[in-house]
Parts: sequence; C-alpha cells; structure tokens
Amino acid sequence: MRSLNSKDKGENMKFLDKIESPADLKKLSFSQLELLSAEIRQFLIENVSKTGGHLASNLGVVELTVALHYVFNSPLDSFVFDVGHQSYVHKMLTGRKDEFSTLRQFEGLSGFPKKSESSHDKFNSGHSSNSISVALGIAEANRLLKNDNHSIAVIGDGALTGGLAYEALNNAGRSKSNLIVLLNDNEMSISHNVGSMTGYLNDLRTKKKYTDFKANLKQFLNKSETGVQIEKMLSKTKSGLKHLLLADTLFEALGFTYIGPLDGHDIFTLCTVLERAKHMEKPVFIHTYTKKGKGYAFAEKAPNLYHGTGPFDPTKPLSPSDAETYSKISGDTIFKMAQNDEKIVAISAAMAEPTGLLPFAEAFPDRFFDVGISEAHAVTFSSGLSDNGFFPVISIYSTFMQRAYDSIAEDLAQQGDLKALLCLDRAGLVGEDGETHHGVFDIAYLSHIPKVKIFAPYSKQGLEAVITHALTEKDGLYAVRYPRGVAKDGQEVTDIFKPEQLRKGEKVTVVSISAMTLVVNDAEFDGDHFHLNSIKPIKTEEIISSLKKTKKLVTVEDNVLNGGMGSLLVSALRKDGFTDFSYLPIGIDDEFVPQGKVSKLLSKLNMDASNISERIKDFLS
Repeated sequence: MRSLNSKDKGENMKFLDKIESPADLKKLSFSQLELLSAEIRQFLIENVSKTGGHLASNLGVVELTVALHYVFNSPLDSFVFDVGHQSYVHKMLTGRKDEFSTLRQFEGLSGFPKKSESSHDKFNSGHSSNSISVALGIAEANRLLKNDNHSIAVIGDGALTGGLAYEALNNAGRSKSNLIVLLNDNEMSISHNVGSMTGYLNDLRTKKKYTDFKANLKQFLNKSETGVQIEKMLSKTKSGLKHLLLADTLFEALGFTYIGPLDGHDIFTLCTVLERAKHMEKPVFIHTYTKKGKGYAFAEKAPNLYHGTGPFDPTKPLSPSDAETYSKISGDTIFKMAQNDEKIVAISAAMAEPTGLLPFAEAFPDRFFDVGISEAHAVTFSSGLSDNGFFPVISIYSTFMQRAYDSIAEDLAQQGDLKALLCLDRAGLVGEDGETHHGVFDIAYLSHIPKVKIFAPYSKQGLEAVITHALTEKDGLYAVRYPRGVAKDGQEVTDIFKPEQLRKGEKVTVVSISAMTLVVNDAEFDGDHFHLNSIKPIKTEEIISSLKKTKKLVTVEDNVLNGGMGSLLVSALRKDGFTDFSYLPIGIDDEFVPQGKVSKLLSKLNMDASNISERIKDFLS
C-alpha cells in the first residue's frame, strides 16, 4: 500500500464531492463509477483512521453499495443492511459524508443504520441475521399497498449462519413480492466463518467456472443458426442450461431465483444483474463474492484487525493488542483450568479471538466449538454436552447473549441438573457502538431464571476468582458479566459470594457492581462502600450491619434499574427481614443509551463520579 500524501487526504475528490444524494450518482458512467469507488475507499481510510470504526467490511462493499444506489431509488426502494456496520458507503451516498468527522461520537453520525438519522435508513440494525425478515415484511407491505417499490436485504455470509435468516428464507421463497436478497460473501464474520453453509458457499464460488462456461457456450452457439436453436432448446428445458453442470441451489429449492456467484467488485456486472432482478417481480437471491478490506493492503491481509478499530495511523499496519483486557483474563483463566480438566469445553459464536478463547482453541481443538453467529444454538448445543458429563463455557458478548434467552431458560436451567458457565463479555456500557451493543440488560433477563447464579466482578482478581470457582465446583449454572477494556487491579478475592468492602464511613451504605465500582471509588461521600461479585445469590449480613448504622442505601450499576442489581439487593434484604432503610437506586432508567465515549455517556446519565457524589449528597440531605 502506498503511503498517504496530500492528494490522498480528502483533496481532489473529483466525483465524491459532487455526490449529495443517490440522484447525483445516476449521472455518472460506469467508468466514472469505478473512479468514484476508488475515491470512496480513500475517504473511508482517511476518516475511519481518525475516528475509529468498522473499516474492513466497508471497504469490501463499496461497489455493491454504489451499484444498489445506481439501480434502485432510495428511499422509495428500501435497503436493509444486516448487522449494519457495513453501511458507511450508504451513508456517504445519501448526503452524510460531511458528518464523518463525528462518526460514532456522542450525538454524531451513527456507525449503524439509524432511522432517526435519515429517511434512507429503513431499519435500526446492529444484531445479525434479521435483514431478510425485515426486508420481506417491507416487501409484503409494498405489495399490499400496491406499489412497485423494491425491498433489498444486504446480508453477509457470516450473518447467514444465524437461524433467523433461514426462517426468513423459508418464508420468503413463496412470496410474490419484490424482494431481493443480496449476499455479500467475503468468507468472514469477525472470526473466519465456520459450518456447513461456509462449505456450501465455497462450492458455489468454485463452480463459478459454470457461469463462465455457460457464457462461452452461448457465445459459441450463437455463431450459427443451428447453434441458436440448440441454445433456445436448452434454455427451455425443465432444468435449463444451468443444470448441465450444477444442481439446484438451496436458494432455488426455497423458491428464489438464484443468480451468481458474481464478482462483487465489478460494477458493470452488478448493475446489469440488479437491473434484471429489478424486473423479475418475484424473490431473487443474488450471490456476490467480495474481499474484506479491498483496496487497503493492511486490511486485506488482516481483516479481523480492521473489523472494528480505534483511531490508527493509516500508513502503518495494525498489530494484535497485547493489553491485559477482561476478555484476555477470561480466556486465559479458562485455558489454565482446562489444562488439567479434559471435561471443560469452550463454545464461541464467531468470536473466538475477541472473547479471549483463541489460546484454548489452538491448544484443545477437539474441545473447542465455534458455532458461527448462532447464539441460541450455542447455548442449546452446550446443554447436550453438559448432559453427557462435560462442562461447557459459552463466551458471548452480553448484548448478543440476549438472543439466547429462551435457550438459557428452557434448555439449560429447566433441565434441572445441567452445569455450564456463561461468560458475558462487554457487559455494561461499551461506548461508540451505541444502543444495539451496550450490555445493560443481562442482569434483568438472567436474574429471574431459576438456578442461574450471576456474578459481576470489577477487577482482574475478581474475574479470575469467579471463573476459577465455577470451573472447580461445577455446581450448576453460572453467569459472569464483565466490562470491555483493560482489566483493573483490585484486592485479592477469597470468597466470591462475600461483599468486598472497599471504603468505610458513617452516613451511607453504597453498593456497586462491575465497572461502576471503579466510578464509585472516585466519588465523594462519607459512607461504607461494598462491591458485589455475586449478585445472585447475595449475602446480606455485612450490608445489613452497615445499614443498621447508616439507614441509607445507594446502589450503583451499569444495568437497567428494572430487574437490576439494586432490585435484587432490596429483595434479598427484605427476604432476610431488614426493611429499616431509605433507598436511592443509580443506574440506567427506562431508555436506550446512545453512542459515545463511556465517560460522556456516564455524564449524560448522571452516573459519573461527580454526579454520584452530588446525588448522594442530595439523598442524605
């Protein structure tokens, strides 16, 4: 990759500077669209290197997005981006390129489609595999409204491992609406894709020679009158020319017209095929293959490192971080315990490296299972392992574990005797990814499921102690939530169920969990401060002793208040017969938290150290 010079840094954007809406795009020739695509990549690298964001995926969908906006008419035609982190080019082409300096910042441009941001964003997305369902709903609405608008789901092969996508495909194939499913096949999610569908798509890609053969055969036959008749005959047979070499695809069996695989970086071919699909008036599945990180050598070589980044120097390659994050502490502790216990198995949902499980996967490949983006399956799959004497560790981001709620309740907890550990990474506020990624519901959705023990350490020592205890005792179902980022040191933890007292005082009893314990440490108040590693069950003896002195209870958590730690603690105190106290809960109220740096979000929520100090002061007065 060449280094960026002055001409690369946002200057001389001959075509991009003139694009204020998709209508401007339609004035360009195909050769000009290719030049525009190069400018878009240059713009992405320059801007994302300053703000951070999802780079590799967006570099891979440049031509796809340009072609979509060239052929269709947004917002009359609807684009539903699966997961949505690959929508940067879409935002640039729909009048938002001047806002990219605010990308993922507080009150700035979202890193995902957002309905409140633009009429071109048809659906708020951030979780995987739902685009076909949404797009089908829009397509059926269009049919009922008797308009000719199209609905296009843009889904990656990683998202195609999610079960919801197959439910939608199964339902969509019999539809008579204007639905197009555009598969962006780049062989990646965050980690490399796994499973049978990956192999199937690979087979389709390798059979591209069929497409080339068909084109060459047709060209040859059309050279003579007899050849033309043969070509027409082949086209009209039940199987058609395709089935001379290739059996029905899965997508055709489901009722779609399948087209592909196509080079997702060939604008002319993409536009031609999309124009054809536009007039078919039935569900069409278009299979394209692309290169994640296209046009930026560093990202092409290491797309996982450029999946989601902070600010970086675009002239130098990124290197894997060696920071001791909570994810690394989790993975290392699991790996250490598994070395002496062959019954420990680990499960990832397409995130082995981000959740710290890579050392385990490399050391114990037979005991490691990456199930792809299928969180519910990960949990239910683990129940079969547990039922046969293994102890599964399921490591999934808190926000994505929400999708496995029913599996946790029905397939693990309700079975009565199963044992497992749920590791909920990125719990609490995660920052710039915003509403769809904050892990602020886990306590609420887990706490009312019988038999699930819940832990919320704030320190390296606490996290190690909880995981070690769970993998040693194996006494039922455990869930441990922990923050994003570099792990903080704390005091030695010898009893994970006993509240840790971090401060002594006279006027108030403050109880906190997770990363909020570190925030409370910086707050000013005269009182006892306890951190709870265990929030279900809760040992109340020390807290009751403190409350007998202060009569004032404050709980602080990075979770929704409704069903959170505070409500669990108050319930436990009342169950133990202690009600003589007044109470101030501090946490996330009945709202979705926007994007922004965590410090900014805490301030907005009145949950930073200064606000906590002031709120406690008002409470005591």
